[in-house]
Amino acid sequence: MALIKCSECGKEMSDKATTCPHCGARHETGNAKAIRIILGIIILIISLYFLLSGINGM
Repeated sequence: MALIKCSECGKEMSDKATTCPHCGARHETGNAKAIRIILGIIILIISLYFLLSGINGM
Protein backbone atom coordinates (compact mmCIF):
# COMPACT_ATOMS: atom_id res chain seq x y z
CA MET A 1 0.00 0.00 0.00
CA ALA A 2 1.31 3.38 -1.00
CA LEU A 3 0.15 6.73 0.26
CA ILE A 4 -1.04 9.39 -2.16
CA LYS A 5 -2.36 12.90 -1.61
CA CYS A 6 -6.05 13.57 -2.03
CA SER A 7 -6.67 15.90 -4.95
CA GLU A 8 -9.40 17.70 -2.98
CA CYS A 9 -8.07 18.18 0.56
CA GLY A 10 -4.37 17.34 0.09
CA LYS A 11 -4.19 14.88 2.99
CA GLU A 12 -2.56 11.47 2.64
CA MET A 13 -4.66 8.43 1.85
CA SER A 14 -4.17 4.88 0.59
CA ASP A 15 -3.79 4.40 -3.15
CA LYS A 16 -6.30 1.54 -2.85
CA ALA A 17 -9.06 3.71 -1.35
CA THR A 18 -11.95 4.77 -3.57
CA THR A 19 -12.89 7.69 -1.31
CA CYS A 20 -10.78 9.96 0.87
CA PRO A 21 -11.25 9.11 4.56
CA HIS A 22 -10.80 12.79 5.47
CA CYS A 23 -13.09 14.67 3.06
CA GLY A 24 -15.02 11.88 1.31
CA ALA A 25 -13.93 12.86 -2.22
CA ARG A 26 -14.20 10.00 -4.73
CA HIS A 27 -10.98 8.76 -6.35
CA GLU A 28 -10.61 6.35 -9.24
CA THR A 29 -8.24 3.44 -8.99
CA GLY A 30 -5.88 2.77 -11.90
CA ASN A 31 -8.16 0.06 -13.32
CA ALA A 32 -11.27 2.23 -13.25
CA LYS A 33 -9.44 5.06 -14.99
CA ALA A 34 -8.10 2.73 -17.69
CA ILE A 35 -11.55 1.26 -18.32
CA ARG A 36 -13.07 4.75 -18.62
CA ILE A 37 -10.42 5.77 -21.16
CA ILE A 38 -10.89 2.59 -23.23
CA LEU A 39 -14.68 3.02 -23.27
CA GLY A 40 -14.26 6.63 -24.35
CA ILE A 41 -12.03 5.59 -27.25
CA ILE A 42 -14.51 2.90 -28.33
CA ILE A 43 -17.40 5.39 -28.27
CA LEU A 44 -15.32 7.87 -30.27
CA ILE A 45 -14.48 5.26 -32.93
CA ILE A 46 -18.13 4.18 -33.24
CA SER A 47 -19.26 7.81 -33.51
CA LEU A 48 -16.70 8.54 -36.21
CA TYR A 49 -17.75 5.44 -38.12
CA PHE A 50 -21.40 6.51 -38.19
CA LEU A 51 -20.48 10.10 -39.02
CA LEU A 52 -18.25 9.09 -41.93
CA SER A 53 -20.67 6.46 -43.24
CA GLY A 54 -23.45 9.08 -43.16
CA ILE A 55 -21.35 11.54 -45.12
CA ASN A 56 -20.39 8.92 -47.74
CA GLY A 57 -24.00 7.73 -48.04
CA MET A 58 -25.35 11.12 -49.15
